[in-house]
Amino acid sequence: MSASKRRRICLMMGPGTLPSQGRDRMDLTHYNAKLSGKPRLTPREMVAAFPEIEEIAQIVHDDDGANEQATHEDLRRLSRKINGVLARGDVDGLVYIQGTNTLEETAYFLNLTLRSDKPMVVVGAQRPFTAISTDAHLNLVNAIRVAACEEARGKGVVTVTNSEINAARDVTKTSTYQVQTFQSRDLGVLGYADADRIVFYRAPLRRHTTQSEFDIMAIEALPAVEVLYPHTGSNPGLPRAAVALGARALVIAGVGAGALGFSPRN
Repeated sequence: MSASKRRRICLMMGPGTLPSQGRDRMDLTHYNAKLSGKPRLTPREMVAAFPEIEEIAQIVHDDDGANEQATHEDLRRLSRKINGVLARGDVDGLVYIQGTNTLEETAYFLNLTLRSDKPMVVVGAQRPFTAISTDAHLNLVNAIRVAACEEARGKGVVTVTNSEINAARDVTKTSTYQVQTFQSRDLGVLGYADADRIVFYRAPLRRHTTQSEFDIMAIEALPAVEVLYPHTGSNPGLPRAAVALGARALVIAGVGAGALGFSPRN
């Protein structure tokens, strides 16, 4: 692909494993900067390690540093920021680097709140950038390849890991350590980042991005919503406690047939 036709892909970073550095190449578990003593790599440092990326896309760097994701307000700010970047004429798509523990939640939130049909990819890794046989390298390159692919336009937010493209609405993390962790169990992948080309086999039909009913630009604060998981012997006081602590709504991950699962006793 000639330089004049390379798509301009913004690379933005949040917390997570992909840019992390372990103590040595065998460090697959203690790569937190406080444990390894090595800071996370910046997007510019990661891109510099792979000159092949220059053949794929022109990278537009977000130099604001890692976007924190500890609160609902952090997510609201992130969505607003990405909306602004995708609205720019010098950006054709965006790749967001995300920690895998909450990758599916962030991807789905963005799928509901972004107002753009430009390709939007959320990517993470199970092994740090410095580890032997790391998945961070190829995941990052493939995420940029997908974001630079015209067929990714209008598909909503997608995740790219282990050479698989999954819809944000469908994907879930299934394993703590294995690289094949992200799966869309009921519906399957959207496509693959194969070695020779990006291939899509289906498209998500549920409402997303430009067709979503949520307008994050008009929302000044996200209401507090707590998720409760009923089980045998669940304390019926938990919902009341959540409301007393400020919850504006509750999501009950119920038992069979949607039953609430909280005992009426007490």
